[in-house]
Amino acid sequence: MASVLGSLYTQYGTGNVVFISVAGPWNGATASDAASFIAPGGYGYGYGGTSWIYVYDSSGTIFSEYGVNSTPTFYIIAKDGTVSGSALIGEQSVDTLASAIAAAGGT
Repeated sequence: MASVLGSLYTQYGTGNVVFISVAGPWNGATASDAASFIAPGGYGYGYGGTSWIYVYDSSGTIFSEYGVNSTPTFYIIAKDGTVSGSALIGEQSVDTLASAIAAAGGT
């Protein structure tokens, strides 16, 4: 998904869209594991680097609240805070995600 997310970030990252990745304690992952993932040279760095927002949910609360039980899972949240449509689960194409972002008012 790195190339898909990188493309979307290039297209929307300077507009009115904010990209946030939430990492959690899946399979024993720690905050340190998440930091290694996004550090320069890490897998996650390629699609956002330091300007992409990453958070670590140590308790798994966000995953529980949103019913996430596999990754990747994508949610598009409109500016007013409403969750647009349903979750997009699994690998998605650039077109699918771009359509969802545009439908939520992303430019």
